[in-house]
Amino acid sequence: MPQVAVVIPAYNEADRVAATVTAAKALPGVDVVVVVDDGSRDATAAVARQAGARALRYARNHGKAMAMIVGAREVAEIDRRRPVVQSDENNFHLNSGCIRSEVSVEVR
Repeated sequence: MPQVAVVIPAYNEADRVAATVTAAKALPGVDVVVVVDDGSRDATAAVARQAGARALRYARNHGKAMAMIVGAREVAEIDRRRPVVQSDENNFHLNSGCIRSEVSVEVR
């Protein structure tokens, strides 16, 4: 099984991002979780780092699409061949049963 990276865009999600990062890291094959803090005014990036994610932070909001692009680029810097799972900061309870129906996977 190839190693998989999860990209999570987040905006003012300090109260939820740790649970999402923890759930993403628990998925089979996931070895990298990248949180892109899109200009949050709370501690989203710091909480994500404490939960074990690589966290990137914008000073101001650029939108979810840009956060996903930046997250995918960060993953590409790690390894261009790995699959990328795109998640949402507050979207679902990550588990192997829902991964097929609620996230998209792009193989690079």
